[in-house]
Parts: sequence; structure tokens; C-alpha cells
Amino acid sequence: MIVRTALNVLAAGCVLTGKALVAARLRDEPAGWRRMLGVGMRAEASKFALPAFGLKVPDATAEGDFNARIVQALLAFLQTEPEARYWLAHGTWVTTRQVAERVDLVVQHFNADGSLARLEPHFAPGRNPTNDAIRERSHAGLVAAYNQTRHLPEARRPAALLADVRARLDTEAFVTYAMELLLAVCVSFEDMPTGAARFALPDARSRRGLGHGFLTFVVRPDAASGTADVWSVVHHVGADGAPWQEAMTRLEREWGSVPVTFPDAGTVIGPHPCFHPGEREVYETISFHDFSPLLALRKRLNARLAPQIGGDITFGALLLWRLAREAGFAGTRFGTTLEVPASGAHERDVDLIAVKPDDFGVDSDAALVAFAREFNRLVAAARGRSSPLRQSFKDAELLPAWLHRKLLEHSPKRVRRELGDVGVSVVRDAKVVVGTIPDVGFPIGFIAVGNLALPTASGRAVGAVSVKATDEQARAYPAAVRRALERCNDA
Repeated sequence: MIVRTALNVLAAGCVLTGKALVAARLRDEPAGWRRMLGVGMRAEASKFALPAFGLKVPDATAEGDFNARIVQALLAFLQTEPEARYWLAHGTWVTTRQVAERVDLVVQHFNADGSLARLEPHFAPGRNPTNDAIRERSHAGLVAAYNQTRHLPEARRPAALLADVRARLDTEAFVTYAMELLLAVCVSFEDMPTGAARFALPDARSRRGLGHGFLTFVVRPDAASGTADVWSVVHHVGADGAPWQEAMTRLEREWGSVPVTFPDAGTVIGPHPCFHPGEREVYETISFHDFSPLLALRKRLNARLAPQIGGDITFGALLLWRLAREAGFAGTRFGTTLEVPASGAHERDVDLIAVKPDDFGVDSDAALVAFAREFNRLVAAARGRSSPLRQSFKDAELLPAWLHRKLLEHSPKRVRRELGDVGVSVVRDAKVVVGTIPDVGFPIGFIAVGNLALPTASGRAVGAVSVKATDEQARAYPAAVRRALERCNDA
């Protein structure tokens, strides 16, 4: 209590001082979102993943190594992709996004135990930054440093990796070249799994990038068909879900793809651990569900209640309303993310609204109308950059990063009130989306939903749902989602 009080007093002084500096135009007005990510989303589980399945590899019928053609096509794509032009600077308390002058690609070759065997750099066109002697020694030092630090928590690993590299490569020319690689996008390859396992995220813990690039690809090639599945694993400070899904959609359109059928409703993959020693213990599942009962219910309700609401019940609002009827989510405060368009000097980003469906009463038209009205009001405020959470994020950006992090750790009730008990995100165009979870907050997990019209071999459509939570929650939530959807038939 004493520590929290002292932190709050210190924070109040920092915020007042910061606002005075903003008013005097001595510092920029904070935006809030990217800084919140940089302080509170630094562990392995805070990364999200988006795949593209069945991509037609350009020039796949040409002679030569199939994987090499994938690398060249991926490098060419990255040169034109604006969402890829970032790298990460890692401080003790905060990770920040920096604009990259170019995008290089490094192929990582791993041993069976997950250790790094060798590096194969591919630079942006027209670049060859060093000679063979420097390259050979720098690669050896970087591989050794990677393996020395590969089990560290993600918040500590990049700085430790860089320090190890500097210690091994004591000449500036070697360090300069090594830094070129540390900032690069990384890619590795693994065999294509069979069955439902194809749609599970590769074990990103054993395919970690080189620390300062925000983006890592894991490619599962199928040379016989000339296609590949490409999984992107994204540090959230570097990119948000919807913009990066748009990038993956551009990749799919540029290369083309073959039809893919997804697992039937009821399929559950996992749980799998997605944390390193010293991090929050988080497990992940992916499950497939028939969302048609929820979509049909939404159509019926909007036909009857939209005039009273003053607008439609959104998919996201109805999903929360139905989940709240399940025992595992009774009394839950949901935090749901939504896109915020660019405005003035502020870039496109994300906000979050927290709402507790049970506050609006029992299952009745009046309760649902009240909930939907409030949900829509909160959405409008968030998209207009006037939500309470937006102001809280902006105030937090006025704090020193260490103080911001300490407040998150010592204020669990406030974090829960502002963010919710469980997070929910919908990325509508994603075939499968593996969601994120912050280092602090969302104590009962995070649920991410992708496209609801994925074709199956049986001819029915499904949507993929990922969960990040404790092992017990990750096992229980797919069944809770299934029940919530099935009970829509009776509503």
C-alpha cells in the first residue's frame, strides 16, 4: 500500500509537469498506444501471429533450390511493404519502434535442439555491406551470442544479445556489420505438418529472431505442389494486428494461393506453452467453431431491436453478450480492441473498450438494448480518440518508463478496471490469428477471432479462435466458446 501510494504521488507530479510542457509546446502531445505497448507488451506471449496458407511460390517451377526461391520472393515483397519498415530499440524498461531505412532478410538455420547453426543474409537490392572476412567472423560471433542468450526472457534478450556480440566482436567494423543483421527481418523453414497441426502456430520459442527486428517468418514449404504456408510472428510494438493482416493479404494476392480446407468445427489444437523462463506463464490453443448460430441470431435481433438501439448490434458486442452467459465468464469485464483511424498528427492505432455485460441486467430485450447502446457509444468515443482509456494511455506516456511499468505491476485493480478481465480481438480477414496478451493485465486471458467463413472438407464454414491464458483456462475456453455459439440457436 505504501509503495503504491508513493508511486501514485510521483506519477501525479510527472503528469502535471508533462501536461504543462505540452501546453507550452516544449514537448509533443502524447498518443499513448505505442508507448503502452512498449512498456507492457515485451514478453514472448505478447507477440501475435498471422499466417497465409497455400501460397504459390513465384517461379516455383524454375530449376534450383525451392527454399531459395521463397527467400528471394519474400525479400522482394518486403521491399515494397510499408508495414515492414521498422526495427525495435530495447531499453531496460521500454521498447520503442524506429523507422528502418531498408529491409534486409536473414535466413536462420537451426539445429534439432533449437540452437542456431548458421546465418544466411540477403540484403536489400544494391547492398553488399562488407567483405567475406568480416562476414565470416561476424556470423560466428552472432551465432554464439544468440545461443548464449536464446533462453532469456524476451524483454532482456535483445540487449543481452547485443552486449554479447560487442564483447565477442571487439572491432567496430565487425560490430557494425553484426548490427545490420540484428535489425533484419528473419525467416526459417520447417517441414509441413499433416492434418490439423498444419493450422497450429510453429513453436516460435525455438524460432526466435535476432532481437531488434520486429518480424520473424516461419515458412512451411511444399515443393511438390510449388506452394508454402508462411507464418508471420510479430512483436506488437512493431505492428498492430489489422495493418499487418492487410500486409499478409497483399502477400497472398501478389503470390496467389491454392484453395485450402480447414479443420471441422470442434477441432482443438493445444494447449502449447508460449513463454520463456522468467516470463508470465501463458499457454495457447487454436480451435475451430461454427459461428452461423451467432450470425443468425444477430440478424434476428437487429431486425427487431435496431430501432431501439439506434444502430445495429455489432458482431463483437453480441459475442461478448453471449460469452457472458457462460459460467466461466459470468461477471466478467471484457476488454475488446478496435481500430482507430489516423487523425491529424496521430497515426492509425488501436484503442480498447472495457465493458461488463452483467451490469446491464438479465437476458431480456431491454438489457440487451442498453448494453448495445453503451457498447456503440464507447466504440464511437474510442474511434474519435476521446475514450477514458485513451486519456489514461496519454497520461502514462508522460511518465518515465520505469515508473509506468511499476504502476502497472502495483495497481492490479486499476489495470483490471481499465483493460478488463479478459481481452477479445477480432481480425476479420485473418484465416487464423494467434492473439496477444500483455505482460501485466487480462488475468483470465485473451481471445482472438479470425475470419468466420473458412471452408472445411465437409462443406461447412468455420472460424478460428485462439486463446492465450493459463494452461487450465486455455483448455477450458474452446468448450465455453462452443457452448456459447450453440446456445444461440435457442435464444
